[in-house]
Amino acid sequence: ILNSAWLEMQSMAAWRGAMAPVIGRIASRNPMWEVPSGGTGHYGRSLAGRTSSELPIPEGLSAQDPSVAGWPIVQEWKRPESYPVPASWLEAIMAGHETIEKDVHLECPVLSMVSTSSYFEEEWGERVFTSDTVLDPTVIAERSLGLSNLVTIARFPGKHDLVLSDAPVREAVYATMRGWLDAFVH
Repeated sequence: ILNSAWLEMQSMAAWRGAMAPVIGRIASRNPMWEVPSGGTGHYGRSLAGRTSSELPIPEGLSAQDPSVAGWPIVQEWKRPESYPVPASWLEAIMAGHETIEKDVHLECPVLSMVSTSSYFEEEWGERVFTSDTVLDPTVIAERSLGLSNLVTIARFPGKHDLVLSDAPVREAVYATMRGWLDAFVH
């Protein structure tokens, strides 16, 4: 069971072949060199909950629910902004994505769960709570299809980590996992 699995570098699959040798050369000379990265920080901020977002709380959500009140986050493990990206780490990630694309074929069924949409805009808004702001779910779904002969793609209107989404999304995610396990795992 995959929850927004990082199976490819966003929409960069076409560029991986050109980027990998450059990153590999840099990593061999200076493995800790920080690759410039960015991001909006929306995902980390969304984990702090809706009460700190200046947005109205949608009807039906409890003020005590962690998606509203904020998830208890250990800042040393999951900070709001992006971590530095060492060249050697990025090289390993790109090699892993290459392996997934070309060499991974599982002999078991796969459930790949992704958001229904992505949101990479700078503007803070409701879509931060209902979209993947980290990865492109369409790319994840496409890459997932090659993992096994039996792949189920399930999409939900939730954030990157679906089990940290609003309560109705979490309930649907858990119900889907239970139903999938009942159907495919004996």
